[in-house]
Amino acid sequence: MKLKTVKILECVLIALAVLCLALLYVKESTVIGVVGGLCPLGALVVNVLFWRCPKCGRWLGRDSKHFCTHCGTPLDRENGN
Repeated sequence: MKLKTVKILECVLIALAVLCLALLYVKESTVIGVVGGLCPLGALVVNVLFWRCPKCGRWLGRDSKHFCTHCGTPLDRENGN
């Protein structure tokens, strides 16, 4: 999965969690609460499984903005790496 896609998916899951928790304030529903609680967990799973260097395959961590901290490969998120 492309790095840009991973970040978009994480943002969507976090936004869905915030929306569900806001809806939970309006209407108390167990389903909305469970979905709102599981979305951040899903974002964490997506990060751990797919936020990886396209060259060496190791997890990029939180500090990688422009290059892999393990092998030094430049990360160009706009063009698919």
